[in-house]
Amino acid sequence: MPKDKLTNWKCKKLSELCVIKYGKDHQNLNDGDIPVYGSGGIMRYVDTAIFDKKSVLIPRKGTLGNLFLVNPPFWTVDTLFWTDINTKEVDIDFLFYNLHTKKLAELNVGTAVPSLTTALLNDLEITLPNTLLEQESIALTLSCLDDKIELNAQMNKTLEEMAQAIFKSWFVDFDPFKDGEFEDSELGKIPKGWKVGKLSDHINFIKGKKPTVIKHEATEETSLLYLTIGVMENKEQLFTNDINSILCTEKDIIMVMDGASSGRLYLGINGAISSTCSKILNSSTDIDQYTLFHILKEYESYIMLHTTGSAIPHTDKGLILNLNFFLPPQEVLKDFEKTVKPMYEKIKALQKEINKLITTRDYLLPKLMSGEIRVPLEKK
Repeated sequence: MPKDKLTNWKCKKLSELCVIKYGKDHQNLNDGDIPVYGSGGIMRYVDTAIFDKKSVLIPRKGTLGNLFLVNPPFWTVDTLFWTDINTKEVDIDFLFYNLHTKKLAELNVGTAVPSLTTALLNDLEITLPNTLLEQESIALTLSCLDDKIELNAQMNKTLEEMAQAIFKSWFVDFDPFKDGEFEDSELGKIPKGWKVGKLSDHINFIKGKKPTVIKHEATEETSLLYLTIGVMENKEQLFTNDINSILCTEKDIIMVMDGASSGRLYLGINGAISSTCSKILNSSTDIDQYTLFHILKEYESYIMLHTTGSAIPHTDKGLILNLNFFLPPQEVLKDFEKTVKPMYEKIKALQKEINKLITTRDYLLPKLMSGEIRVPLEKK
């Protein structure tokens, strides 16, 4: 592109735009309403903030491309850097989007665990318009797309929570069956005709793996989504055509096995599973995938709190396989599947729209950040 198009732009080191700070341990903090961020997202809520201004969070270890734009107050763990940004030099939203063009995952300096350093980050060159107004206008264009992505994601979360509430009412509290007969079991009273099941009799884990080729620019029509945590959380899109990948479909359950998000569950995503995740294979004909997902979802918080490993958390497969659940007769399972299936059809449609919006955003991002595409100047 002609040089004169960028005469009102400047180049700065990241160290000139912000101060990068280390996160801290959260174990001794009391519960509260302030989010604690790890490299996989929000881990818990506490009563103490590490910073009380808007900030960009940059992974120090783990999923290096998983950046966060957060409003105050917040806390970060030691796997995430937080930034104190000079708002006289750079719009915070603009900086967040600009850092996405740096492909931080490719700057990894770790061996066993992907890692970034402050020295490496401070030396990054950021090209930006001289005026904050133009920076704000560029960021607004991208944030409108992100707002729609977030709205769809929130709708999907609400639908999943509704399905989980129905599951709990039926399979844990036995609300629709309280007028019927109950009988004793090793876990207490259960409706007559129900059984107690153990997950080890119904599931197997198939570990994902890193494909030989990962592509940043592709589409779902031509390639497979590479399902990292960042991809499943709609933070980025990665693709592969590696036919030896571990594949999953819209009915498969995915569980994060390594890192700060160990134990987190996902359902209904087509693609190739990353090496930090496993596909949970339903080895039984007794339970449909929706019911199995919600059985696991009922234990999700417990699983995430009881990981193994010290430096890097790992999902405890043995703990999961020993978990028990209430197994109803087939007619109840079929009724539950029929009840929640429309919710998951809606989730699937919204996710397809999310993926298209992400594709559009990721197409525009480098062009807006380079000045190849200019935007009208308007305030937020």
